[in-house]
Amino acid sequence: HEFRKNVSLKVINTEEATIDLEKLHEWEDSLEKFINFVRTFIA
Repeated sequence: HEFRKNVSLKVINTEEATIDLEKLHEWEDSLEKFINFVRTFIA
């Protein structure tokens, strides 16, 4: 029973980590768009 609980915790942590990665990619995309916008604004 204890082992099963540990496994389920690992699965939950992995899912949360995946969600964080997706958010990070979204943030990187936004940052890239912002940098491109600033470049066109300066140029």
